[in-house]
Amino acid sequence: MTAYDVPVADFALRRIELSGQQRLQVAGPAMVLATAGDVAVTGAAGRATRIRVGTAVFATADETELVLRGTGEVFLAEPGRN
Repeated sequence: MTAYDVPVADFALRRIELSGQQRLQVAGPAMVLATAGDVAVTGAAGRATRIRVGTAVFATADETELVLRGTGEVFLAEPGRN
């Protein structure tokens, strides 16, 4: 996982290379963008949503953890951690 240093405090960006399963803690509303491979995202409701390359899913502010499954690369954008 790579966390990018962005010049604003209210935005955070991470790049995740995925092979298998990974749990991610999120800090409020988040967007997961698939840039390579075949990835599914599962939130608190327990329903997996497959995201194809070039598409994204939105996790509402009540999500605290997302589970990513598959093989590929995603970017996670969320509120910054001041």
